[in-house]
Amino acid sequence: FFFFFFFLFFFFIFFLFFYLFYFFFFFFVSFFLYFSFFIFFFFQAEDGIRDAQESRGLGDVYKRQMSQSPAKLLTLVMVLRRQERQILLGMKKRGFGEGKWNGFGGKLEAGESCIECARRELMEESGLDVGVDQLHLRGKLDFIMESDGMINKETGQVSSLLRVHVYSVDGSQVDCGSLCESDEMRPEWFEWDAIPFPDMWPDDPIWFPLLLDGKAFTGHVVFADKSTVVSHEIEEVPGVELSLIHI
Repeated sequence: FFFFFFFLFFFFIFFLFFYLFYFFFFFFVSFFLYFSFFIFFFFQAEDGIRDAQESRGLGDVYKRQMSQSPAKLLTLVMVLRRQERQILLGMKKRGFGEGKWNGFGGKLEAGESCIECARRELMEESGLDVGVDQLHLRGKLDFIMESDGMINKETGQVSSLLRVHVYSVDGSQVDCGSLCESDEMRPEWFEWDAIPFPDMWPDDPIWFPLLLDGKAFTGHVVFADKSTVVSHEIEEVPGVELSLIHI
């Protein structure tokens, strides 16, 4: 009888210990899992709120810039040799963007369309003469300059919102024998894997991959100054409208 009682008592203690062990084990595991999920979803929601605030802030910058001054319409031409995987860039020798490698382009003259401006600027800055049918519109980008905007030499007015139409030209279909240095640009061919991004506008690495892939794109970039991108939103689009825009 004593041994039987001892066996029951031992069994009861063992069962109680086992029960408490599993109870606390599952309790802490469940607590840990619920807490982990809570932390995960909390930070996900916080990221979503922050992204929404950034988007709303970017929209506020747009509205502020648009209310202060109209957009300055510009063109930019990129000459590409896709088979050789080369791009023609020019070192800006003076004016806006001095000291940076860039494509060829500039502001529209009175009564001039974007594509006519692109053709003229390419010839003036590089010596290359192309037909308007060789210029393909690849992108439309808005650049918001919070400082260091483009200054009009004649009026002294500073343009803080720059709307740029980006064109591409098939360099293999162009007579490059006329390629030459101008007062504004010093042209040079670069391999795609040796593009001098450190000496270019800081937004270029964002949209160049789309350009080199032959894709159309649109978006906007906010600059704190000429060397600092605050925020950006650039995306691929099915196609860009090729209508001529006049000032």
